[in-house]
Amino acid sequence: VSKKLKPLLKFKIPNLRKATDISELVLGEIASGYATSDSEFEDDNVVTIQDPRSRNKNTSQNIIRLSEIGPRMSLQLLKVEEGIFGGEVQYHKFHKKSKEEIRELRKKHEETAILKKQRREIQEENVKRKREEAEKKKLAKDKKKQRLERQHNEMIATAEAKIDD
Repeated sequence: VSKKLKPLLKFKIPNLRKATDISELVLGEIASGYATSDSEFEDDNVVTIQDPRSRNKNTSQNIIRLSEIGPRMSLQLLKVEEGIFGGEVQYHKFHKKSKEEIRELRKKHEETAILKKQRREIQEENVKRKREEAEKKKLAKDKKKQRLERQHNEMIATAEAKIDD
């Protein structure tokens, strides 16, 4: 039985009135009040402490547990774009555009979209052409290989015929 399930097995019927999350039930009071990760309780470190000033060899063991206590950063919305990296800017925190600038940018985006579409079509044609050329080369190579095998087999057959005579 794992460490996390042992507290459940101690009690016959757990009290679920105040529990808001299953982790509170599994981990007990340790987890209530702040978020924990799975590795937090598996990686408990036992540290042996000895007082260097004392001559007697009494030591004590302490368990050190690390826990997350909150977010490490706060985020602010700076820019909203249509699409991913390169679409029309819908909102920008620092740059405000006039209606004329917005019209010019939209026209520019439309032109770049048309150019991208044309380049994509040309690229697809090139890929198709190269695949056809590769297929032709492969067929020519296969025909040459078959011809060489046929010649080899004919040479073997003629050599065997000469030996038999």
